[in-house]
Amino acid sequence: MNADRDFCLDQVKRLDALTHKPSTVPGWTELLNTLRASAHDNVHAKRIIDEWIEENTCCPTPRDIRDVALRTRQQSWTQPLSPACPVCSGIGWKVMVRRDREGNQVEGVTRCDCARKREATQQAARSQQPQDELALDHPSPLKNWSATVPCVHASKG
Repeated sequence: MNADRDFCLDQVKRLDALTHKPSTVPGWTELLNTLRASAHDNVHAKRIIDEWIEENTCCPTPRDIRDVALRTRQQSWTQPLSPACPVCSGIGWKVMVRRDREGNQVEGVTRCDCARKREATQQAARSQQPQDELALDHPSPLKNWSATVPCVHASKG
């Protein structure tokens, strides 16, 4: 499941409250497309923008959005994927047993097939979606946003 275009547009519009925002429609369009491509659903898209606004005063770059998306997606990995999965019980990891070089039995974990299938399905769906572009005649406040000085983002340690 992917994030809805209109929902993502509403989330991107929230960034207007920040400083150093894009001065052109293509700039805003890039933020919208990056959010849609990075968020796996509407809840995740909102979480990405919420976290950015909570921690920053200037508008994110597409790279910033991807970074926050990855960080917040990793946080959601602790939530069950498919509680009905008989192999992993919904955690997305399965135990595997193999023999080491000395012939001793060693246990480890690997991604469960249910998690791989879900990730592959989401990736396939994302690749088939057309990239959106904000129409210049679209009745949106994005069209009238003013130009600003680019923001230099400090990296977090």
